[in-house]
Amino acid sequence: MNLTEDQQRFKEECIRERGYWVSFNDGLLAYNPDFLKTYLRYAGTPARTGPLSPRLRELIYVAVDASTTHMFAQGLAIHVRKALQFGCTPIELIEVMQLATMQGLDSVATGIDIIVEESETAGLMPPQLRAPETAEMQPLKRAYVEEFGDWPEWCDRLLLGVAGGAH
Repeated sequence: MNLTEDQQRFKEECIRERGYWVSFNDGLLAYNPDFLKTYLRYAGTPARTGPLSPRLRELIYVAVDASTTHMFAQGLAIHVRKALQFGCTPIELIEVMQLATMQGLDSVATGIDIIVEESETAGLMPPQLRAPETAEMQPLKRAYVEEFGDWPEWCDRLLLGVAGGAH
């Protein structure tokens, strides 16, 4: 994409300040430079004025880009690279991604509840979700309670579905 001198200068300034440039910004810069400049100024404010270290900021960016609601592979690659440059270890990055993916667990819990409610309403409740607990489920349930301190109803439904062969 051909940029004007001013646009190219702005792009280079961003790269100096942020350490990277994502390719889709070229289109925004060419077609709506005011929006891009405003957005980048806004998005860069924490890095310019905030108390967090660059290392911690990169870990947060990794979490956001890896989260199930964002899943931005290009940004994840950029921020993993920068996090490593700021001294993060691969195992720290993996833990951050594990923590970020936990938000997806709420989707599973909500989804299971809705599936069960709607299946009951439609008279389509899978028999394995009405089955009694089996002996093999007890150690799994105990381990969960020991780890998290409770046993939500949706866990019964998930465990019965998995152990009962629901797919």
